[in-house]
Amino acid sequence: MEKLTAADVARMTGGRLVHGDALTECVGADVDSRRIKKDWIFFAVKGPQNDGHGFIDSAVANGASVIVIERPYGALSLSPEAEKAAFIEVISSERALGALALAYRKRFECPFVGVTGSVGKTTTKEMIYAVLSARYDVLKSEGNFNSETGLPLSLLNMDSKKGAAVLEMGMDAAGEIDYLTRIARPGVAVITNIGVSHIEALGSRKNILKAKLEIENGLGADGTMVLNADDDMLYPASGTLSHPVILYGIENKAAAYRAENVRRLEDGTAFRVVTPYGSFDAKISAFGNHNVLNALAAVVAGYLCGLETDEIIKGLASYKNEKMRQSIFSFEGVTIMEDCYNASPSSMKAAFDVMSERPESPKVALLGDMLELGPDSPKYHFDVGAAAAKVFDAVICYGENGKYISDGANSVKKGVSRHYADKNAAVIDVIDSMKRGGAVLFKASRGMRAEDCLAAFKEGWKK
Repeated sequence: MEKLTAADVARMTGGRLVHGDALTECVGADVDSRRIKKDWIFFAVKGPQNDGHGFIDSAVANGASVIVIERPYGALSLSPEAEKAAFIEVISSERALGALALAYRKRFECPFVGVTGSVGKTTTKEMIYAVLSARYDVLKSEGNFNSETGLPLSLLNMDSKKGAAVLEMGMDAAGEIDYLTRIARPGVAVITNIGVSHIEALGSRKNILKAKLEIENGLGADGTMVLNADDDMLYPASGTLSHPVILYGIENKAAAYRAENVRRLEDGTAFRVVTPYGSFDAKISAFGNHNVLNALAAVVAGYLCGLETDEIIKGLASYKNEKMRQSIFSFEGVTIMEDCYNASPSSMKAAFDVMSERPESPKVALLGDMLELGPDSPKYHFDVGAAAAKVFDAVICYGENGKYISDGANSVKKGVSRHYADKNAAVIDVIDSMKRGGAVLFKASRGMRAEDCLAAFKEGWKK
């Protein structure tokens, strides 16, 4: 973040400086006192678990110079050291963070790309980042900083040295993407797909589509929507939008940007990109058609941000998988696919497609629950199990809904699957089912901590 004063922060947030020097300087911001550094702003946000007002002393000890509060300053119990900071009172600390990010965003005229979708938005963001980095110094959302606090914090890392930005937008409910896009103000808005993640909260894919399309609300008059034409919800919706739409896809010939001749390589995937202006060959260090679709979104974003074809090719080739996202590696004579970051029916089946192309034998999957799927969750899990049975020699499951995955697998291939309430027992079964020269997939929703299963497998396999 470029340097601001406490007076600037008060003006940009609509708050009131109630204590300290108006000329106090700040160069960063956070809502977590543990991450605060010297001369940063600490936003004391009231969350469901913790109230940031109880961590002001800690934030100041770590270097905070400005504190944004929604409780009255006089009601706070502060150390003498904390009282040296500047304090700004606002109605809501969380909304004040968004207001600061929006006011700060208005300082920059360079390309901003927003990315959302049910599955693949982080990978697509990373591919867009790789492409844009072929020309620009690029700001990107780090990790899972895609929420109502995460996106504003990401945006505040922008500075005048950067030539572009790509920001991920997540959601748990309707209205959240609307809020984020009005802060980010992207010139390019990408939607990867409409799945069933969060269907428990939103009720239907139609409602999920409506919520994801909120990303258009923050586009300027000259903004462009970039949609996956292979998605059965996005393609019909493309004709209903106010802004120009560019479609990409593999199967849908109506897409202006398509991938043809997709080929699996030892270290990734090669394909030919067909555009309205010609064709070219590209390669990514990732597997599966779903990642080719993500790459196509990055191609379109690259062109819209002014890149040349050779820069886009170079950028795609430089992409590297993020940790826990379909990372494939060798370990002690077996091949491991680590895909532990999250899971939905579509991402499960995408992982199975990648594993189906692998030459190793036997193939084993350790699968855990997919969360937030609502009342139809047993059916989604059963269907995933049925799909897994067509690829794997053994499907080992854990978690409350893992039993439905197991039932689905056994309905296709009797005896192929076992379910365990204890994930440690599941790991032991994976070890017993595996042989040198085989391959194993670890996948579940984030809350199931499949990475713990992977660590236990590696420890047990070495013995």
